[in-house]
Amino acid sequence: MRRVLSGAATVGLIVTACSTNSGSPEIVSLPDYSAEVADLPSALNDRSLPDISPVDPVGAYGFSRYVYQRQGNTIVPTLIEGPLGGQVRCQQLDRQCSYLELQAIYNTDREVPNYLEMDRKTLGELLDQLARVEAAVLQYETLDDACAAGLNISSAQTANMGIHVTDPGAGFSFNPDRPQMILFAKDGGEQIPRPEIGYCNGDTFVGEAGFQPVGAVFNLPLSEDHPEAFAGKLDNWHVHHNTCAGGTVENAGDVNPEEEVSA
Repeated sequence: MRRVLSGAATVGLIVTACSTNSGSPEIVSLPDYSAEVADLPSALNDRSLPDISPVDPVGAYGFSRYVYQRQGNTIVPTLIEGPLGGQVRCQQLDRQCSYLELQAIYNTDREVPNYLEMDRKTLGELLDQLARVEAAVLQYETLDDACAAGLNISSAQTANMGIHVTDPGAGFSFNPDRPQMILFAKDGGEQIPRPEIGYCNGDTFVGEAGFQPVGAVFNLPLSEDHPEAFAGKLDNWHVHHNTCAGGTVENAGDVNPEEEVSA
């Protein structure tokens, strides 16, 4: 298993990963995942885990700093997200957080909401970075385009994200113009097993049709401090532990289903 520090550029880009069904969204009451990990002792630094591990699974991706999951008969850490201490998140439905909404705030001289914890200059810098990410993502209209550019299919479709399509030449620095991964998704794609999604055969994608580019992932080398990349504090990077990454269609069936964790 390998550990990577990564951040997904999801503001307003991951839109086609959501269902296109009409009607009001269902409101679901979720557990307080942050409270589940609140009693864990503080870690040494931003990249470290607490010295004491929980005896049961706790936390959830996107809702708590730590996530511990069951793999076989063992509880293992799978995620550290964001810096120690206070974090800035924008996940409530009544908050304007999407790329288009942030653009509207900036372009109409409206007051920047306090929950973003950034000034107008920083918001402008963030929007410039996101525009560059959007251009980098949308240059690949199809998985055929990604295969022709030398990218590789490296995961199944992860819920609320997509298929991770890796650019082996992107390196490990933060460059909004060249993400380390491009995310592709389609409605219902998270139900498709990894071996059935497909693969690159030279410059051509062979597999399930209908995937569209929806976002990007950036990977950086591990460091003790939370990285500085996107402008502002709305930038919670995460570290994966005990997580399969970079798998191929050839070895997709070799993982024990009880122990598999999607990258």
